[in-house]
Amino acid sequence: MVLNIAYRYYTLSNFTFFALAILYMTILALILSSIARNVRELKMQMMILRQADIDPSSTPAHIKAIMYRRYQLIMFSFVCTKIFAEMVLLFLRDFPWITYLCAEAIDMVLCVSVGHTFRLRDNTPFNTEQGDFNWLPFPTEILRDGGPQSLVARMAELGGE
Repeated sequence: MVLNIAYRYYTLSNFTFFALAILYMTILALILSSIARNVRELKMQMMILRQADIDPSSTPAHIKAIMYRRYQLIMFSFVCTKIFAEMVLLFLRDFPWITYLCAEAIDMVLCVSVGHTFRLRDNTPFNTEQGDFNWLPFPTEILRDGGPQSLVARMAELGGE
C-alpha cells in the first residue's frame, strides 16, 4: 500500500513501478496458491469422509470445496481479464477515462462474484432459523444449566479423549 501511494502521489523513478508490479504479481500468486492448497485439503477431507461411508455431498466440506473451486476460477479469470485489458488499453491512450472505467468495472465484477460465491448458505451454524444444534460437540444443557465453567470442563473433557 505504501508503495502504491508513493508511486501515485510522488514522482519517483520507474524502479518504483517495477517494484509495484512485482509485488502485485507476488500477491496474486500467493492468493492462487493458497486457493489451490485449500482445494487439495478439501479433496482429502472428502476422501476421508467417503472411506468412513459418509456421503460428502451432505457435509459442509462439499459446499466449501465448491466455493473454493469457484473462487479459483474467479481469480484465474480476474488475472486473465486484467492482462487482456492492459494489452487492449495500450491502444487507447488518447482516452484515459476508458482505462479507469475498465479497471473499476473489472474490480467491481471481482468483488460481486467473490461476495456471491462466499454468501451465507442455508445449512450453516450461523443460520439462527434452524434452531437444532445437535451437531455441537457438547450437550446444549451445559450452556443453559452450568454456565461457562461447565462448558470449559466439557471442552477439557473432549480434549483429553
